[in-house]
Amino acid sequence: MNGNDDIVYTMVLDEAGLQCRYDNVPIYIPLLRTSITVGHFVVVCSGPGRSFIAQIIGRPSSSYDVVVVLLFLPLFSPEGQDYMGNIGLLPRLISSNACHDVTELFRTSSIATIRTGLIVGIAFIFLVNELENLMYPVQGMVNAFVIRFKFCGRSRGLIPLCNATFYSFPDMNVQYQQLWSECYARTIYSSLDHLRQEFWRFLCRYGQSQGLYPKQTLNFYFPSAFTSYVCNFLGQAGLVSEECVAKEPQRRVETYFIYRMVSKEVHYQLFRLESDEAIDKLTQMIGTMAMFGIRKKLPRKDAELVIRNLDLINAISKIELYVSASKIKVRLYAFRHVIGDASTCTRLLSQIGHPAPVNPNNTGAATRAQSILRLKSKFDFMGNVYEVVEELPNDRIRAVCKWGSLEGDEQEFDKDEVIALVNQKRGLT
Repeated sequence: MNGNDDIVYTMVLDEAGLQCRYDNVPIYIPLLRTSITVGHFVVVCSGPGRSFIAQIIGRPSSSYDVVVVLLFLPLFSPEGQDYMGNIGLLPRLISSNACHDVTELFRTSSIATIRTGLIVGIAFIFLVNELENLMYPVQGMVNAFVIRFKFCGRSRGLIPLCNATFYSFPDMNVQYQQLWSECYARTIYSSLDHLRQEFWRFLCRYGQSQGLYPKQTLNFYFPSAFTSYVCNFLGQAGLVSEECVAKEPQRRVETYFIYRMVSKEVHYQLFRLESDEAIDKLTQMIGTMAMFGIRKKLPRKDAELVIRNLDLINAISKIELYVSASKIKVRLYAFRHVIGDASTCTRLLSQIGHPAPVNPNNTGAATRAQSILRLKSKFDFMGNVYEVVEELPNDRIRAVCKWGSLEGDEQEFDKDEVIALVNQKRGLT
């Protein structure tokens, strides 16, 4: 390890000395503002600008603010080279797309006793087959990792990690299930995944009536452990929140069936994510791909769809995140992008930097659609969505505003202009 570290590491040759002692009582972590059990993976600060990943395997009985941790290191890092001097198995890079940009760790045989104040965050470590089977989407999460190997102190080399003895979450262990009920890491990851799924539900809508700039407000009720985690994570990432109070309606049914609505004040911490840099901070928590959606019909089970030129995708441009003690409200603002067009969004360019394959069927459809106009075709005009209702003489079209500030307004348009606007909305121009 780095000679500047103040933490003393001890190599343990006996595998039994590296096992988690689940019978130990939970440990209070000051920076997390919660207690977690043995078996959790954590981020430990080892000095200014330095940190490492470890697993809590026990706690000494003599002190309440000290824990014993097992060290994990990046596989292809300078620190890991000390463990690979007499390597018997040559590790190769993981080729699965599900593990792209996910740092690979390996379990060492070194343990250390540290103060709980050095623990600055929670971490998630998954087996490679769990990511390849798409069980846990983690791409872009800074505290999520993949693992395949462990260091064997007796053979002085890396050996494959046994899937039956490694648990991504402590509650997967039988001993944990007999002693404890709630798993902090499971609560956090499940909440993150629910948030991510709702983002995709909005961004992957197929209907074209959402226009060029879709937006949506999402409301969630989460455990206080998760809302505190969100505020801590974004705060450590350098984002500043502002306090706000909102009056929200709530139902009441009283004795003798008196039904009424009341207003309740809810205090929120508001995070305004209006720049790419600010949104990138959120992607480090929830994942990179949660910021994108594909405007296609749902693929069949166990099938996948690949985007091609002229396909449409939605990308997040702005987020307003309201966090209270038990509720999170998210206002999402997105924009439509046509694959093949230029873009100035760096997050988008990182995903479509290479040319998308051309779909020959799309080319033919685009050619036919440019000269066809049907009733109820929709198009965007001055920030409103209009629908074609009638074709008039002299190549004129009558359309009615269906959504926007001019809802109900009727106007006449030139037919060629409407065809161009309809094709633009469909992404065919």
